[in-house]
Parts: sequence; C-alpha cells; structure tokens
Amino acid sequence: MRRPEAVGEALSALLRTLSVEIQGTLVGVSSIAPGADTLFAQTVLGMSLPWRALLPVSVAELHQDLSPADRQLQEQLLARATEVQVYGTRNGGVTVQPPSPQPSPTRGEGVSESAACAAEAHPGREGSERIQGGNEADGEVARELAACAAKAHLGSEGSERIQGGNEAELECGMETVDQADLVIAIWDGQPAAAPGGTADIVAYARAVGKPLIILNPDTLEQRREGWRARPFVDEELRYLNGLGEEPGMVPALPSPVPLNLLRFFAKVDRTASRTAPNFRHWVASSLLLNTGASLLVAGIIAFALRLPALDALAFLMTAGAMGAGFYIKYRKVHERWVHCRVAAEICRAAIATWELPRLVLPDLPGLGETFGRLKTSLRMMHLGTRPATPPHLDEIRERYLRQRLDDQLHYHQARAARLARLRRRLITLFWTFSVLAVVRGLFVGLYGIEGFSPEVSRTLTHFLPLALPGLAGCALALVSVFDLNGQLAHSRALTTFLASARREIQACQHVPALGRAIARVEHYLAQEIAAWFILSQDSR
Repeated sequence: MRRPEAVGEALSALLRTLSVEIQGTLVGVSSIAPGADTLFAQTVLGMSLPWRALLPVSVAELHQDLSPADRQLQEQLLARATEVQVYGTRNGGVTVQPPSPQPSPTRGEGVSESAACAAEAHPGREGSERIQGGNEADGEVARELAACAAKAHLGSEGSERIQGGNEAELECGMETVDQADLVIAIWDGQPAAAPGGTADIVAYARAVGKPLIILNPDTLEQRREGWRARPFVDEELRYLNGLGEEPGMVPALPSPVPLNLLRFFAKVDRTASRTAPNFRHWVASSLLLNTGASLLVAGIIAFALRLPALDALAFLMTAGAMGAGFYIKYRKVHERWVHCRVAAEICRAAIATWELPRLVLPDLPGLGETFGRLKTSLRMMHLGTRPATPPHLDEIRERYLRQRLDDQLHYHQARAARLARLRRRLITLFWTFSVLAVVRGLFVGLYGIEGFSPEVSRTLTHFLPLALPGLAGCALALVSVFDLNGQLAHSRALTTFLASARREIQACQHVPALGRAIARVEHYLAQEIAAWFILSQDSR
C-alpha cells in the first residue's frame, strides 16, 4: 500500500458515511496482517468502536518473520480486541480467545477493516438509540445488525501476506465475508497473486450476494455493488423492538445482565404469554362442538323432537366447529406467538449464561435467517459488557441452577404430572363409554326392549348406539389432539435429562467444564424451540 495515510483518511470518511446511513453501532472484524489489516483495526479502535480479531492462524504463527515493531503493534491491537477468534491453524481447528473486557463505546458510528474485516450494527427502533454493550436505553436490545467487511489488497510481492498459509488465509477471508453484511474491499482491481488475495474474497462476496463497497487504494475512488435502498433492516427485530413495554416489568434485583436486555426479554415474554393461541385447545373445541352437534342430532332423530331451537343449536355448534378450524388455519396469531416465544427463549438462555466467558445460545438449525441477527446482537452486547473480574465458579453455577435449570426441571415435572392426569382421565372415559356401549348391545340382544316405555326403548335402540361410541371416540381423539402420549414422553425425557445435567453441573470444578455442561443443556432445550417454530410454518 503506497499511500496508507490517504487510504486511512478515506476509510475513516467512508465509515462515518456508513454510520449515518446504517444508524447503528458498528463492530469491526478483521485480521491483523501488517498493512491494511492493522490500518483498519487502528481506524476502528480510534473511533471507539468494538473490534473483533478473526485470525487465519494462531498468534504465534502470525508473529513469525515479523519485525519487532509489527509484532508489538499486533500485540497492542489484540489486547484491545473485544474478541479474538482463531479460525484455523496449520493443522486446522477453530478456537476463541476472549481477551480482557473492554469498555463499551459511548456512541457507535461506523466500521470498516482492512484485510478481511466485519462490522455489526444494532440500530434502535427509530434508529436514534444504539446498543452500547451495557447501555440501558429503554430496553431496545437486539438492534438490527449490520456488518461491514473490508479486505485489504495483498501485494503481489507478498509483503502484506498473512503468514499462516494461503489456504488458511482464503478460508479466513471467506469466513469474514460470511459473518459480514457489507463487504468493503480495498482493492485496485488486479488479480490475486495467490489464493486468499483480495480478488478471491471479492469474487466470493459477489457470489454469495453480499453488498460490496470497493475502495481503490491508488485513486481513492469508491464503487458500490448490490446496495439496497434500506440496508440491514431486519423486520423481525423491528417488530420485536416495537412491542409495548409496561412499567415495573423488570424486578428491581441486582443482576449482571444489562437492564435493556432484561426489559426486552420481559416485554417479548409477556407478549408471547398474552398472545398464546392455544391451537390444540381450538382443535379440541372444534372436536367437542362437532361431537355435541352429533349427539344433539341423534337425540332429535331418536325422540322425534320438532323444536326449531334445537335445530338452530345444532347448526350453531357445527358452524362453531368450522369457525374454530378456520381460525387456526388462517389467523396469523399462532405465527406471531411462535416468533415472540422463540425470541423470548433465546433471550432467556442468554440471561442464564451471561456470566460465562462465551455466551451460550440455542442452536436452531434452519432458523438462522429469522433469528440470526438477534443472536448476533446478544453476543456483541455480551462481549461489550463482561465484567473486568469474572465471577467465581460457584456463583455462576448456583445462579444458573436457580434461574434456569431448576426452573425448567420443576416446570417439566409439573407438566408431566398434569399430562399424566389428563391422559388417565381421558382413557378412563374412553373405556367407560366403550364398556357401556358393549353392555347396552348385550342387554338389548339378550333381553330385548319389551316392557320398557317408548322413551327408554328409543334411548336404548336409537340414541345410545350413536352417543356412546361417539363419546368414546371423542375421548380417544382428545388424547391424539393434545398428543398426550408424545408430550408426556417428552416431558419425562426432559426431566430425566435435566436431573442428570444438574448432577453434572454440580460436579464441575472449572469454568470451561461448566460452560460445556451448560451448552449441552441449552442445545437440548433448543429442540423444543425449533419444534415450535417448525409447527408454526404448517398452516394445516
């Protein structure tokens, strides 16, 4: 790079422009190769923005063949990084090295990088408030995320080439693009001298459809590609941020979790609780109404009733059953509820694991596009608000057990007991009505209906033959509607797993082991969250 000062000024101006356009706190991501990488990192940190280091190889390998001045600069930058992620080594692998906590920026403006960098923004509901790590701004957590990635042009002589090998450099560059929402390429348009050069990363960014800004280091001209009219707007987070908030929703108890995250969780969880559609109850209501209408019609036919009111009642019950079915199929309340519930559970997991060195969030296969920005926002907030002195292992363990695991364990224990009672009652009703139907048939077959009044005769021969099997079938259908066998087995399995996980967590002697045990719990619980979301996609 022949004009580093001019490129740095152009980069700073570009970041300030992006800060206005994106209106969010930007987080830089880059490697630390001498030249454009370090220039970008210095620019980001100089603007008081968070910076994440994404390295192709270990720090020791990066320091090979560097001058003392370059090595010292890299060490200084890494010490100020919000997070250091080693994407691979010469033998492969991925590690994350959480550095010492850094203070959160007081204002987010822009992000850029030289040589593979990414920036992430969290704009507020109106774009006027931005998440600043622990900033408590009216509960506007989980802002819309925007990321900028920049790739420095690597000289053909290899003077700026990362020392970890071309393959590792290429993989790291593509990973940076994957983590970014906007790619900024500091590139003169020349082909890459070796795999992993800027041309390769630009080609990859174009292939995956990332918005791209190319800054020519020689002419300082800028060109945008694939730029959208409203970049980085996440409708899911916009909807969640727009939910109403009530005073007193968050208990005034000491907590290491930022207050704005607690407020966001409280309002999303409250909305999910209020708007729960209880679709199984609507299906059960449709079944009961249809069964009731059938019994009523059977009574009208058996006893030759000619009352218009009964006909009207049978019609209303049938119409009500159909209405319940249409409500389930066409109303979007279930979809809205599921989105709020999944978001609330993601936040619940974040709150429960906030004191761990690395946040543990549910692994939701197939849901990355919907909730990816929320999860990324939570991770960046966590990186910016970690305490300088981590809490003791016992404190983390006891708080997680009390606020998360024990709560889930007691819930599923009570749920299993409730489901078992309901299943037992419905099965009892099924056998009762079935036995009565058999007894009625045997009685009529053996003794006949002679000597009984006309009303009793009609009951035995016309009404009960329809009513008893219908009631037995209804009781058995309710077992299926509520999926009592499956839900009971699921709750019992969860109870067994959580009890075992509790013993494992209590036995942990180190924070890394505790983090792994907690991660297993959260990923297991995530299966239920994913099931909720998948269920909402089927309108049948």
